[in-house]
Amino acid sequence: MQHVLSTQMEKVEQNQRQTLFQTKCIVKERSCRMIIDGGSCNNLASSDMVEKLALSIKPHPHPYYIYWLNNSGKAKVTRLVRINFLIGSYHDVVECDVVPMQACNILLGRPWQLIRILCIMVGQTSILLCTMIRKLCYILCPLKLL
Repeated sequence: MQHVLSTQMEKVEQNQRQTLFQTKCIVKERSCRMIIDGGSCNNLASSDMVEKLALSIKPHPHPYYIYWLNNSGKAKVTRLVRINFLIGSYHDVVECDVVPMQACNILLGRPWQLIRILCIMVGQTSILLCTMIRKLCYILCPLKLL
């Protein structure tokens, strides 16, 4: 039974790796790790990054628990942060829930994609991002090419 369980986990991890796009962005003139994840239901910011960059936070209007980001189980989401970021020539502002997170500094999920992005096409070496607001297209490079 353990063998079947581990095989299922391996398949899930492979599928997840295909939907994640890792890159770097600039926040307050500092380099930060970013993941764009079409499978995530939230936009998230690392509490460590928020503290180190002294970003302004505000109380979350609807606090909730999140379970999968750290090894300590669940974490209560009680704060929001508004982040100005730059990826190459692409500039944006996004509101994120502040959570303890080690995987990256910023995780952009479906809320960011649905509001800002007209189309997003992920390739093996880059991602094409077309914005709805400015009607511009950008090519973003993954972390390993930066």
